[in-house]
Amino acid sequence: EIQATFAHGLEASQMAAAGVLAFELSGPSLRVFQRAVACLSKLGRDTVLLFRADELVLHSADDAHSAAMQFAFRRRFFRTMPLVPMGLQISSDVVISARALLVALKCS
Repeated sequence: EIQATFAHGLEASQMAAAGVLAFELSGPSLRVFQRAVACLSKLGRDTVLLFRADELVLHSADDAHSAAMQFAFRRRFFRTMPLVPMGLQISSDVVISARALLVALKCS
């Protein structure tokens, strides 16, 4: 079991005040997520995490942008996922090194 929190370097109190997105994965889901990140890290240097109200999308492209790949993880994939009030559109994109994300997941 792992809780992945994307906080952009905020303190715990700041995360709560800022409404940080936190996703919790069970063991089998974590392995699938790790494999998706490993696959993306072979394609390109960076991975874009697209946070949506009902899903988390991982996207990557090669340096020439001639090939791209993405994985979409719907709400039911996660053990817990932030609740979004009805009618509120949440969208946020974060660019991260694919290899750094892979190393972080392997250490969990």
